[in-house]
Amino acid sequence: MKTRRGSTAAALVAALLVFAAGGSAQEKATKSFATRGAIELGGSLSYSATWTVSDGVTSNDPIHLFSATPYVGYFVIDGLEVGANPLGVTYISQGSSHVTELKLLGSVAYNFKTPTRIFPFLEGLAGYSWISSSSSTDRGGFTWGGRGGIKVPVAAGALLNVGVQYLQVTLNHSGAPTRTGYNELGAVAGFTVWL
Repeated sequence: MKTRRGSTAAALVAALLVFAAGGSAQEKATKSFATRGAIELGGSLSYSATWTVSDGVTSNDPIHLFSATPYVGYFVIDGLEVGANPLGVTYISQGSSHVTELKLLGSVAYNFKTPTRIFPFLEGLAGYSWISSSSSTDRGGFTWGGRGGIKVPVAAGALLNVGVQYLQVTLNHSGAPTRTGYNELGAVAGFTVWL
């Protein structure tokens, strides 16, 4: 079963790369991406599950994280994009405990043009996160991190975004002397269009 999944994933990646390498009509459309004045709109969905470990013992209840993050970006010069992830929502669930986390992040990214139609990118993220739940008081703090990956045109004016993201999320009570929060590392995928 593992071999079949690995083969399917490898075939999907190969098909995307072949698709991105050709196509004259689509190639003309992608020339306008990552140029000064272009606007990128879209977002991403993600899911991850983590298990806490304390004194070498792994918890039985996983922590489930479901996230939806909208995105808007503007190219100030060719390749350099300034953007925002306005009001990203993460739903965190562990056993009977449920928490909603909100994030407001700004971003600066560089999108590299290559001889192919694949656009590698690096992005820095910074902003504020806060949570609210029925069982605790509101908490929040500074959040920062980064993302890197590739953007692959899948249609005229549309991109599939695949990458890896790291975020250091701070969720302190008011006046807390030390940091409380979590560090998040995971794969992200999304879809954007450019105008």
